[in-house]
Amino acid sequence: VVDCENSDPFKLASVLKQLDKSETEKIQKIVLYDDVHTTNAWRYLKAVTGIPVEHNIVERIKYDKSLVDIKMGMGISRAYYKDNVTAFILLSSDSDFWGVISSLPDADFLVMVEEEKCGSDIQNALEQDGTYYCFMDDFCTGNIKTFKNAMFVSALKDEMWKALAVDTHALIDDIIRNLRMDVSASEKSNFYNKYIRKMRLEIDDNGILKIKVQEE
Repeated sequence: VVDCENSDPFKLASVLKQLDKSETEKIQKIVLYDDVHTTNAWRYLKAVTGIPVEHNIVERIKYDKSLVDIKMGMGISRAYYKDNVTAFILLSSDSDFWGVISSLPDADFLVMVEEEKCGSDIQNALEQDGTYYCFMDDFCTGNIKTFKNAMFVSALKDEMWKALAVDTHALIDDIIRNLRMDVSASEKSNFYNKYIRKMRLEIDDNGILKIKVQEE
């Protein structure tokens, strides 16, 4: 269970990929509690880890007030009482998650925090309660760059799909219709093979992506 406001998606991906297959198979799913103002990288966690992801976007009632913590707490409680889930790996460096841990004394929690974000008060509370916690930073020092690259490529594919997803068959039909051009099936096929299929992407000196059309 992940508090996306107080966790790093790249560190989490790195941690999970360093686990043995026998360990990751024990993870039923990753449940993300996310705010509209966090990074888009969370959307690509499944693509780079292969673990099922449930991504909950928690909308705000007040612009300056996040409801992620309370939604996450309610989600954990529901999973415990309704779905009989008794063991949770909880990712957050925020002390607000202590409320749900202390309210479910019979559940098993492993808390993963980021050292620079987690204060000594919550660390002391976890230690006194006997709840095991660890620093994500200790497990993800070697391959974060790999996941940055993987998430960037996944996001790039999405953006390019949105920008350039064109039905080329409909495109050529529209052009012919708008030009009121009378063409045979063979002429249409020739246009398609000669011009449509040979279009290429190019980037100009200003970094602008353009589609280059082959001319005579």
